[in-house]
Amino acid sequence: MKHHSKLFFAALLSALCLAGPAMAAKPAVIDQTGLNGLQDYLDTNLPASMKATMAERGLATWAITSAIRVQNNGYCVAVAGLTIASADGRMARRPAATHDTIMRYENVTKDWDSGDCRAEALREAIATLARAPVPSVEAMRRLLGSGGTRANQKADNGMINLSSQDVSDSTKAAAFDALHGYDLGAAVDYRHVTAVLYNSSFTMKKDNERVCFALFGLSARPPSDRAPRLPADNSAGLYVGDDEATCARGASLAAIRATLDQPWTKAGAFNGFDKTREDGVPLPDIAAVAKKRAAAVARAAAEKRAATRVASTQRNVVRCSNSCTNGSCVRTFENGRKERWQAPRVYDAINNNWTWDINTNACGQ
Repeated sequence: MKHHSKLFFAALLSALCLAGPAMAAKPAVIDQTGLNGLQDYLDTNLPASMKATMAERGLATWAITSAIRVQNNGYCVAVAGLTIASADGRMARRPAATHDTIMRYENVTKDWDSGDCRAEALREAIATLARAPVPSVEAMRRLLGSGGTRANQKADNGMINLSSQDVSDSTKAAAFDALHGYDLGAAVDYRHVTAVLYNSSFTMKKDNERVCFALFGLSARPPSDRAPRLPADNSAGLYVGDDEATCARGASLAAIRATLDQPWTKAGAFNGFDKTREDGVPLPDIAAVAKKRAAAVARAAAEKRAATRVASTQRNVVRCSNSCTNGSCVRTFENGRKERWQAPRVYDAINNNWTWDINTNACGQ
C-alpha cells in the first residue's frame, strides 16, 4: 500500500477561492472522522449539481473513519452518506444508503499513525458518494427530525430494541444474544433506547482476504417511520478471515463488546446520548443505569468465583474404600469400579520396624 506523506485535506482550489462572496454555501457536515478540513474537501470534490440538490433539500454529508491494528497489519475504514442536517444540536438520522471502503497497510509498527490510512479510505468513500444519486424526496421522509408515529408498547425488561443496517439475520440473532447477555433490557427501557448496529464486508483485491467491519452505539428509540439518530459515540469492530457469516458476526460482536464493556456512564457507553434525544421520549436516568450495571457486573464476578471454587473442590475429591491384606490392596470407588494396588513398604522409626503404607495412596491420589 502506497503511503501518502501530504496532508489529506488541502485548501480550496484557487478558482474557488477567487469566487469570493458569490460562492455557494458549503455543504453541511456531520463529521465523525477525527480528521481536519472535511468540509472544504467536500466543497471541492462533490459535483456542483449534487451540492445544489443537497442545499435545496437541506441535506448534509455524514462521514466516519476508524483504524484498527490486527497483528502486523493496519486496517482503516471510512463510511459516508447523506442525511438531513439537524438545526437544534441533535444528531442527524442514519443515512438510508451508505458508501464505505477499507484500506490495509502492511507491516505497521505498534506506534503506527493511522492518519494517512484513514484519510485515504475516506477519500475513496467520498468518491463513491459523489457518483451516487441523491436520496429522493420520498426516501428523505425517514430522515426527518421531527414528527413520526409510535406504537403503544408496554414496559418489558426482557425486551431489547435493535436497529441494524446491512446485517444478516444470523448476525442479528448473535447480536441479540450478546445484548441479552449484558442484560441491556433490565437496565434501560426498550421503548426509549435502541442499539444501533452497522455491518460491512470487504474482500481485499490483493489476496482475497475477507475483512468485516462493524459500528455499534446507543441512541434514543426513534418513531416507527424514522431512521434512528446516529449514535454520538460509536465503537468499531473488525474481524479478519473465515467465511462471510463468521466474519460478519465476529466484527459485530467485537463492536458491541467495545461499547458495553465500558462503564455505562455519560463518559462511557452513554457518551453524548442526550444528543440523540427524541421528541416525547424521556432520556434514561444514566446514573441509575450505571448503578444497575455495576451491581450486575459485581454479582456475575462473585458467581464466577464461587463456581470456580466449587469446581476446583470437586475435582480434588475422590471417594473410595480400601481392603488390604498385608500390602496387597483393593480400592472400591463410589461407582462400583474396583482396582488392585500394592502398598509400598515404609520404615516406622517409632516402632523401629518396616510396615505397609496403606493410607498415602489409598484412593489413587
